Amino acid sequence: MRFYDKKKVAMLDGVSYFLGKNKDKLAEKAPAFKDLIDEFIKKHKALKELDSATSQQKVKAETGGKSIAKREFVREMAKLIALLTTVKYKVNKKPLPEMGYSKNKLEKMAADKLLQTFDKLFKAARKVKNPRYYGVTEENMRDMAAYYKEFKDKKSAPKKKKKQMKDNRSEIQKKLKDCQVFLKDNIDPMMVIVAEHNQRLYDEYKAGRKVFPRKFGRPSEADIGYRKSRKQKVRMSPPGPEGPVLDS
Repeated sequence: MRFYDKKKVAMLDGVSYFLGKNKDKLAEKAPAFKDLIDEFIKKHKALKELDSATSQQKVKAETGGKSIAKREFVREMAKLIALLTTVKYKVNKKPLPEMGYSKNKLEKMAADKLLQTFDKLFKAARKVKNPRYYGVTEENMRDMAAYYKEFKDKKSAPKKKKKQMKDNRSEIQKKLKDCQVFLKDNIDPMMVIVAEHNQRLYDEYKAGRKVFPRKFGRPSEADIGYRKSRKQKVRMSPPGPEGPVLDS
């Protein structure tokens, strides 16, 4: 969530707390206000829950799981290479290049290349007659296929999670706007009515409705980079009759 949007959410947090705390008092004059407050709090809660669920830490957790899956996957691939090496497997009188891969090389291999390598080795192992004679059972082969599927799923998990997070961020924007519009169209007008003779209560609400102006927020990364660049150019430029000369 962007910095300024966080400021808006902070405003909504404060307003939600204020309305919840004063709901009975506010609804004394206008019972309809209680239903409007409940509806706003429900919208605000949905926004907060979605925002909480959208976290980069979950992507990191999936990435960590991928590392574990890769280690186990490589261990199974080493068995395939050992089997094919033992039976002197050849294609056109030459061993598969993949049979020469060390465990260390497999561990450093990119995920896509690793999956392709397994596919070649596994298909070759399927052609070996009586692999059980060499200590590789049918159950072992099924386990290898399962490790392949698990690693493939883990590989795509971060991308799926990032896409889900992107979709969530779009939904957060919609819910954020929905909360703001609901306040403007429903809660703000009702506050004028119910707090007519309670200026302190009305002032407290209006103070909580304020969002810091965008100009006071944290500048974007692009702005920060540009400012640093300009400062550097000023320092490096030779002084002219009226001070440093900026590059055009």
